[in-house]
Amino acid sequence: AGATADAIELERVYKEGLRQHNAALLGIGAATGAEVIDLSRLMPQDRRLFTDPIHANAAGNAVKAGIIAERLALHR
Repeated sequence: AGATADAIELERVYKEGLRQHNAALLGIGAATGAEVIDLSRLMPQDRRLFTDPIHANAAGNAVKAGIIAERLALHR
């Protein structure tokens, strides 16, 4: 039970750090006028696309690539 609680806490802390990191990047984008593709917001939260709660698997990376390609195509 202790190992499970530790894993849950680690995931919580990691996700909070990732949230802060993403917020900082979005702030930099806003301050500089650079577009930031917010994959944390755009990526479907479908567990089948992830190897764990954070990292995408091959299918998830294909979805990410599609999102990025769509956004880049807007700037042609």
